[in-house]
Amino acid sequence: MRAGRSPDANGTPSATNDEDRPEGSGGPGGSGGGEAPEAASLTVEERKSDATSSGDVTGYPELSSATLEGSDEGVTIELGFARAVPQKVPAGVRMTVAFSIIDAEGNRYLLNALSDDGWTVGVVTSAGQAEFGGRFDISGKRVTIGIPWTDLGGPRPFNWIASSAWTGNPEKGTSYAFDSIPDSGFSGFPKTTGNQEKSP
Repeated sequence: MRAGRSPDANGTPSATNDEDRPEGSGGPGGSGGGEAPEAASLTVEERKSDATSSGDVTGYPELSSATLEGSDEGVTIELGFARAVPQKVPAGVRMTVAFSIIDAEGNRYLLNALSDDGWTVGVVTSAGQAEFGGRFDISGKRVTIGIPWTDLGGPRPFNWIASSAWTGNPEKGTSYAFDSIPDSGFSGFPKTTGNQEKSP
């Protein structure tokens, strides 16, 4: 059993602590300095299989990497998985891919992609439910998410965490799997924060 951020009932990592806010961020109200998020690039790779699981989770695609690329339009997140991500999960199973952001002002952005009968994407911000104005694509072992800066209030550094969860399959009993990148705490984009904990 890994030590890490606890997911909520939907398999989404919680983000409630002030410690998760970026330190020295250059967004509105921030201190500036460092690489501009529009030109930043960051890759985090898992060193080994470390998902938490219980029961039969055959077919679960565990996270293996996360790459973030900034541009003038927004930030693109490419999530790598250990096996192909299904376009449609087996009957009775739900898979969640989530990407959570918190900036220096405490503003929160949570993208939740759910698959039980095809994929649907929802967004929750500090202000409540929001329309997703970006991109969500699945191709083999990759999930690509594009978030426009306009959805985040403009270009800014932020802390982030990605996760995947797999629940259900009543025919084989209760089953559950969860994995996140980073393994514990949030990572910073473009600047790594002191709250990040690396995999062993």
